[in-house]
Amino acid sequence: MAMKFEFAVVDCLVEKDGKFLIVQESKPGREGLYNLPGGHIDNDETLAEAAVRETAEETGYSVELTGFIGIYQSIFSSKQLNISGPAFLAKVVGGEARSTQEHPEVRWVTTDEFLELYAAGKFWTSYPEQLMQDYVRRGAYPLEVVVSQKY
Repeated sequence: MAMKFEFAVVDCLVEKDGKFLIVQESKPGREGLYNLPGGHIDNDETLAEAAVRETAEETGYSVELTGFIGIYQSIFSSKQLNISGPAFLAKVVGGEARSTQEHPEVRWVTTDEFLELYAAGKFWTSYPEQLMQDYVRRGAYPLEVVVSQKY
């Protein structure tokens, strides 16, 4: 059976005072695991718009995108699930932390804490470690590398 491409998502690595924002998941199969703020792209929005919207929905924070980190992919062969999408760098410009039923914890962590959680198997997707290491090693690309056009 061929692998099913389930959906494209966007993620935000939100940085503030040397810490990074993560959310805890509560959906079936993800309970108690962490992830970056992000999610599905609606049909009528750009990647950047989706990243800002999803971050606000999941965390309560309004963010401004400041860079592009890369495109990351998680392949779950046993579940016939393939998830991929771009990851943006962002900063908080308003709002306050707010948990939801789907994301019962909104948490700021240091780079070391982020990597420790990943090493302990506490992240739902497989790419956050690589994303963080890419950001620490080389920073983010300018937002101009992502081109969106609405018709």
